[in-house]
Amino acid sequence: MPYKFFCDETGTDKKSEWVGVAGYIASLDQWAEFRKEWQNELNKANLPFFHFSDLAKMLDKRHEIEPLVARCADIASRNTILGIGVFVNKNAYEKIMPQWYKNHVKLPEVMCWQDFLHIAFGESEEKAYLEGGNVPVSFVFDHVDPKSNREWYCAVGETYSELKLKNNGLGLIGTLSFESKSENTPFAQPLQGVDCLAYRIRQVFSYSQNLRPKQMDEAIGRNIRMTYYDSDSLEGLVRIVERDKIKILAI
Repeated sequence: MPYKFFCDETGTDKKSEWVGVAGYIASLDQWAEFRKEWQNELNKANLPFFHFSDLAKMLDKRHEIEPLVARCADIASRNTILGIGVFVNKNAYEKIMPQWYKNHVKLPEVMCWQDFLHIAFGESEEKAYLEGGNVPVSFVFDHVDPKSNREWYCAVGETYSELKLKNNGLGLIGTLSFESKSENTPFAQPLQGVDCLAYRIRQVFSYSQNLRPKQMDEAIGRNIRMTYYDSDSLEGLVRIVERDKIKILAI
């Protein structure tokens, strides 16, 4: 059974304290069931599509929104194999990471995307080799506007191509495409599920002191592998990147 990875970023605007990349991997059969259940929830709620940043504004104002998001989070966790998230505190990144590294990586979200892909490629190869009949795993990233966010748009594709070239010895890493989560396509509902994952994780990091746990969080946390970089973990990362500076600059 072939597999597919859906991915999205969150927090790339200037106001966000945290930025990150998240994604889910599942078989095509699982994604088909995901789409059916997800669309049923949207139909019942009379919503054209799921966009967490819009729904989040209503979480404390409309009592029916939180159960809806919780049900959607449950659909995602039940119909996917694994969710991956990599996040970094932007202020800590700017203060702690060496200037040569920031010049090379360009954006903190690129660092997250690199780490995400190292994990995702490993998971993809395992599933494709052991269970997928050696069919390469394709990746789908939520649409990035090349006009308004050119640097990030280019970085997503270039980073993927560079890491695939160096980490695809088994030939089990497939193509990367950009698709919209708001259009009526087979890609929309899975990308909306990743939007839910990515946005909620960033909320938890950004407002951890004042954010009460919600019904959705138990479902989201069932099958998630998280990596996050705060000040302490970035201090440790600096030692690693300084040690591997020549190798990093060669990428």
